[in-house]
Amino acid sequence: MNIRSIINRLEANLREEIEAKREALLVIKSQEEAVTKSDADAFDEAHGRSIVLIEAEARRAAKRTNLMGNLAREWQVADDALTLGSVAVRLAADGTRLCELRLELREVVALVIKRNRRLSALIGMHRRLNRDILTVVLGTEEGADPASIGSLVNAQA
Repeated sequence: MNIRSIINRLEANLREEIEAKREALLVIKSQEEAVTKSDADAFDEAHGRSIVLIEAEARRAAKRTNLMGNLAREWQVADDALTLGSVAVRLAADGTRLCELRLELREVVALVIKRNRRLSALIGMHRRLNRDILTVVLGTEEGADPASIGSLVNAQA
């Protein structure tokens, strides 16, 4: 396999990764909305979509690792010596598109991290609120686990 072919596949892999991260942003938004509306079904649906995205991410990462390994063999360097940035530098002017994709991926990953942190904070807030409500209603002692005091029943069942 020649270097140009490997680079083309690597660029395609990065485009897929960028689109997947954008989809992840939509899923996180759905999860946030579900949490704020206390919509368990919507959250479960969004969670299912996130699981699919995570599984596909592992496949893309394996493919990218394989492509980087192919480049390393072509250039006769250690597999772990190459990064997307170093590949772009080695390619010089031919690495412009790869460099652009790398930067775009970094930006969208930063957004995913930011939104995930926000979702985590929102879920943490809801968890603390529920714990505090159960503490007041059940009269548990400070620091005790409210779930250990009695039984919670699903009123919708």
